[in-house]
Amino acid sequence: MIIIVSSCVYPFDLSDDIPEKMLVVEGYVSTRLKDSEIRLSYSNKFKTRLFEMVSQAQVGVLENGTIFHDFVEESLGRYIPSDTNFVANHSSTYKLHLVVGNNTYESAEVKINKCAQIERLDFQTNDKYIAGDKTQYRALEVLVTNVEDPDVSRYHRYSVDETWLVTSKDTFDQKIHPEFVYNNLGVIIDINWNIESNLQTTYCWVNSSSRSVRPTSTEGLIRNQLVRIPVFGTSLENIKLLYKYSALIKQYSIPKDAYYFLSMMNQFSENDVSLYDTQPGFVSGNIRCLNDEKEQVIGVFYASDVFEKRIFIRIDDLSPADRQIVRRNELACPIETIGIPAWEGANKTPSLTFLRDTLIYGRGYTVANLLFEGDYDVAQMSYEYCSDCRVMGTNIRPDFWGDIFN
Repeated sequence: MIIIVSSCVYPFDLSDDIPEKMLVVEGYVSTRLKDSEIRLSYSNKFKTRLFEMVSQAQVGVLENGTIFHDFVEESLGRYIPSDTNFVANHSSTYKLHLVVGNNTYESAEVKINKCAQIERLDFQTNDKYIAGDKTQYRALEVLVTNVEDPDVSRYHRYSVDETWLVTSKDTFDQKIHPEFVYNNLGVIIDINWNIESNLQTTYCWVNSSSRSVRPTSTEGLIRNQLVRIPVFGTSLENIKLLYKYSALIKQYSIPKDAYYFLSMMNQFSENDVSLYDTQPGFVSGNIRCLNDEKEQVIGVFYASDVFEKRIFIRIDDLSPADRQIVRRNELACPIETIGIPAWEGANKTPSLTFLRDTLIYGRGYTVANLLFEGDYDVAQMSYEYCSDCRVMGTNIRPDFWGDIFN
């Protein structure tokens, strides 16, 4: 099934006559807890990637024309509901209200369309090309198949939460903190080994979230159903798929005008991941300035129902050729050793100076293990990620993960 976007006629004005700077708005309210947000920035000139986030704006959403929900600035340019229990209601209508500087903005009134349920998630691997380049790389794509339902929205966008397992090869479930002892002349004369034991430093989990606005549609199809449509991808040239990988796909219902707006923005965005990546000129959405009709604003505000589903992918699920690509990106863990004399009266300064300088200039080296062999303390050094996975993620296993590898 092929969904054709470029042939559509979008109901938006497109003009190259844009000011030096204008307000960019992307916001939505959601039926999912802690998933509503408004993002504000100023765009710069035609096709530049620079933008300035808008701080200290007055942001709120009006529900059913009477109930005002205040949004507060959670991070620079990102506003979330002050009420942490806020969720959008299917029976309500919503309108965005903004005050930025001396201007007041509002959106058209929007309501929620029911979201289709995801029947299953699949994956496939194929060759991709970097935009504007002939460089080829191998990628994994997550495919969505929805439950057929004539009563749900025909328009959706997606975001994804990724989680993957990382391991430390040379861990001993400990953290060694060498403490160098200096004399009055600043010369190293001894060392104390401070050791934290019984730590879980072998298995960790890394999480990453993508705010992809990639839209899909069943417009023009007889059945209101998406079948094996790619909605997210990741390169095999990384360690995400080295052991076990999970992607939580969140599918948002969006109105028709928001779909057209996001589709047009994606056509001009090289990376197809953010509303702000490239401004192709002026595209008018459903937001206007109330006190100045000539004030141009790029933006869209909508209300979404959300359905989510998770997929797990293990390295053994990939083909032998794809497994080879992933494994060649496995992190190297060289081991280097330094012997420090431990007998009484020994001159430890040369060995300790070498150890100290190696830790400082060794591109992230740390002491992974300590052995006591005869008259020497032997420090085994490697990259920190080889001995402590916590530098890459958290050692707390997610509730949804199940067995570490299976």
